[in-house]
Amino acid sequence: MQEITEVNALKEIIQEHFIAVAVFTMPSCGVCAPLKKKIATVLEEFPEVATCSVDLSVVEAAKGEYQIYTAPIIGLFVDGKEAMRYSAAMDIAEFREAVKRYLRLKG
Repeated sequence: MQEITEVNALKEIIQEHFIAVAVFTMPSCGVCAPLKKKIATVLEEFPEVATCSVDLSVVEAAKGEYQIYTAPIIGLFVDGKEAMRYSAAMDIAEFREAVKRYLRLKG
């Protein structure tokens, strides 16, 4: 999972890939690291999905750009737009199915 250090790099990933997943985290978040690992494990099944991690304490501009008020947030971007947003209480199986569904759209 690529670590993002500036908001423009995140925008590029989202625009350049049909499906991209961004994991927004904070150092003080106790749930962020374990959830990030679970998401990374799921996304190993889908090598065509671009994945990145955004530490909101480093890339503070992402908070306003993507309207993020808490962490963790998992953003699923499809064709350059946010299609789904998940938080700490997410269902991993539901996330996996959403990725599969959007990949089928690509054909």
